[in-house]
Amino acid sequence: MLSMLLFLLSSIGYNILRMIIKKSFVGALMNILNKINVEAFSSSTYYLPFYACSLSYMTELGTSDSQFIDPFILIVTGGELLLRIDGSERLISCGSILCAERRVQLQILDRQLLRGVFIAYRGFTFNNAAPEQLPGNGIPRPCSQRTMTLAHQFESVWMQPEQRIQAHRLFLELLEQIQLDKETTEATAHDWLHGVLEHIHRHYGDELTREQLALLAGVSPEHFSRVFHKQTGRTFSTYINLLRIRDVQRRLLLGQSSSLHDLASKVGYKDGFYLSRKFKQLVGTAPTVFLRKPKRIAASNYNHTAMLLALEVQPVMGAYSSWMRMHYSGLPQNQQRELSWSTGHGIYEELSQLQPDVIIGYERMSSDKKLASIAPVIDVPLMRMDWREQLCVIADIADKRREAERILEQYNERVVLGNALLDKRLGRRGSVIMWEIHADCAYAFGSRFGRAGHIMYDDLGFQLPQQLIQEGVQTAGYIRVPLERIHRYSADYMIITSMTCTPQFDLFAGVGICSSIEAGLTSTVCPAPSGPETVQHIRTIVFNQFDVFYGFDPLSTQKQLELLLGSLIS
Repeated sequence: MLSMLLFLLSSIGYNILRMIIKKSFVGALMNILNKINVEAFSSSTYYLPFYACSLSYMTELGTSDSQFIDPFILIVTGGELLLRIDGSERLISCGSILCAERRVQLQILDRQLLRGVFIAYRGFTFNNAAPEQLPGNGIPRPCSQRTMTLAHQFESVWMQPEQRIQAHRLFLELLEQIQLDKETTEATAHDWLHGVLEHIHRHYGDELTREQLALLAGVSPEHFSRVFHKQTGRTFSTYINLLRIRDVQRRLLLGQSSSLHDLASKVGYKDGFYLSRKFKQLVGTAPTVFLRKPKRIAASNYNHTAMLLALEVQPVMGAYSSWMRMHYSGLPQNQQRELSWSTGHGIYEELSQLQPDVIIGYERMSSDKKLASIAPVIDVPLMRMDWREQLCVIADIADKRREAERILEQYNERVVLGNALLDKRLGRRGSVIMWEIHADCAYAFGSRFGRAGHIMYDDLGFQLPQQLIQEGVQTAGYIRVPLERIHRYSADYMIITSMTCTPQFDLFAGVGICSSIEAGLTSTVCPAPSGPETVQHIRTIVFNQFDVFYGFDPLSTQKQLELLLGSLIS
């Protein structure tokens, strides 16, 4: 009990010790407790060393097993030590530390020019709660020169009974340095592991060995295996098999291979039979069964979710807009936003529990390595595929190609009819800008980002102004324009799909948008103003319906086409 109190007092500081000398012991302790949060103080865990010795003179660990009930720290500062810990052999070399937090059987098998320190300690609290143990898994890891120096200083002072307060202070410094070493080691491991994982993801179809990758990382094969398993939760070989089978699943879903033998050669397996065996181990079914069965699909965004609904497929997880909820019944109430699990918009565990067969999303979704552990991830490129192509890809995944062809056939018939009406009413189409107006800026959209751009530019024959093309609207999908600069963009038509504010007329002077536009209007056609101050004659159409014009799924596209034709022909 006395040593425990001494430990407590040593952690308070030099100034408090001076106070203890001048006052009574009990009174000083009460003053200390009054100055701190007593509840937090009493529930915290404090660590007290009770045994320490040099490894050079340690005889307790002989040829027979010794059982250690209390946690301990073993630091090797010279030579090597071969230990058997609970039946497993561990080689601990110079500059290494081993921490154990529980009852273990320990035996020295061999020692070569051994130097170091052994410390046994206990944790305690002042409210009799169970103490928290320091992290220790019985696996050696590197330690810093500072840790080795502190260990020897502690061991030297510990042997002098009159220096026990100083010993406790050094022990606390040692624990702090051990934690710092652990964090540094983990950060370093993360650095080389990141490079290794990138290499594996690029070359998993090649023959890769643990030794090759350990050499690439600059660590031993044993250390490579330990860190790899700790950080990924999988062994190296299991991780490689996961990537290969996910690739097989993607290729099967996208119809990119003619046979299992062909697939095996592409992902790094020797033949189709071996591939089939590994596939069944991971997925639970043979590749042919997986391809035929109805798929449990998770969709990360509004457009792909709405495409699945149009194909009469209910995703196990999706993103449902208010527009979708107006037209489809029975949709989940807790899935209202688009998902990006790596940025915190979605919970991995929740998705994993749903056991999807495939996850679909826009570009770069497949770069999320955590998703690959749950299901194959298929990127459906937003900017490189038009909405028809995206619908067909999703239909193939869901085995709904006929339904997709029927939807597109009906829509194409409406486009043909609409173009015939526009030919009679307008003749030459001219240029158009699709705007979205906000309080501080406006956005102009191309043909791959919704907002009816895919209809106006791809289906109805209107042109993108050259200025927008030069500013990269077709590459990025949209451009951002300050409100005061809108008048610098010239076109025959201006279509505003939504407004979050009421724009002032002076911001649009010379553009032709009339001053009577109000944010609450659903659809307004504004004739170009006349007069000497008019710079451009632009026909302006306002639809203040963000939800309708946001997407490019079949339901949204059909409604957008209907609204656009009604306004253009009127």
